[in-house]
Amino acid sequence: MKVFVLEIIEEFDELTIYGEVVGVFSTQEGLDKAIKTLEENGVADYSYQEIEMDKLVSNISDEEVNEMLHDLVKQDHLDLLVGEDGEFYFRLTDKGKELFGEE
Repeated sequence: MKVFVLEIIEEFDELTIYGEVVGVFSTQEGLDKAIKTLEENGVADYSYQEIEMDKLVSNISDEEVNEMLHDLVKQDHLDLLVGEDGEFYFRLTDKGKELFGEE
């Protein structure tokens, strides 16, 4: 069985964005209704993924992800930030924007 995971994209500051999951749907119709509701309420930045239930989405471990992020920080592609909420956030540096083709 597949599900659709819907997230809105929010801006932390002018250079940092993150996604917040706002729904999980078992049908395309449910997803479409939710997207319509978001758009009617002025939410333009969203994304969704179709994910197979009861299977790993990725075979990359948390440790490997942390190592990749650490390397990008060391290479000056990302800035590491700590938000007021105590959570860690990342934003692209100018060098990172060039590498990833961001404006």
